[in-house]
Formats: sequence, C-alpha cells, structure tokens
Amino acid sequence: QRTEMGYLSFLSNIVIVYTPILLVFAFVVAKGNQLVILSMGGSFFWLIGILLVSAISQILFLFPNEFVSISIIIPLSVASIELVRYVFWIVYKYVLLLVLNSNCLAKRIVLEI
Repeated sequence: QRTEMGYLSFLSNIVIVYTPILLVFAFVVAKGNQLVILSMGGSFFWLIGILLVSAISQILFLFPNEFVSISIIIPLSVASIELVRYVFWIVYKYVLLLVLNSNCLAKRIVLEI
C-alpha cells in the first residue's frame, strides 16, 4: 500500500535530480531562441541515438553468448551515438545556412534580429 510519505519522497527526489538541469536551462539556454532550438533538436537526436543503440544491442543478443560481449556492444554504442551527433551537426549547419540565406520571419526569430 502506498502512503503519502512515499509520494512526497518521490517528488522530493525528482526535485533534487532535476533542479540543477532546469536552472541551467532557465538561466543559460532559454536566454536565446537559437539555444532553445539547438537543445531541443539535440535531445531529439540523442533519443534517436539511444534507440539505435538499443536496436543494435537487441540484434546482437540474438546471437549465441560467445559472440556477444560487452567489448563489442560498447564500441558499437559509442560509434552509433557519435554518428547521430554528426548527422545532427550536418542538419543544423544546413538549416542554419538556409535561414541565413533567406529573408523571412524565421531569420529574425531564430537569430533575434
């Protein structure tokens, strides 16, 4: 049976864990529109990278145990996350060039002109 103290303990742990992250977001990232877009896009691509790592590890676990080890999964995980980060950098650079070369409202909003 759950008690009120259990809920309060859960909420206090959530506050302890997420307060530093929220403060950094509120005082550093949220000051610029471009930083907010960059952080949202980065977190989305990070989730894609984690899904890719999960799929790779699940495929590797289909093989017998003598072929799958942690020394194979860790480098593949790091390589796939770095690949996703590189793809994000390419997409961000491409979109930034499109915005800079256009003369629209998005340019004024993103670059705070």
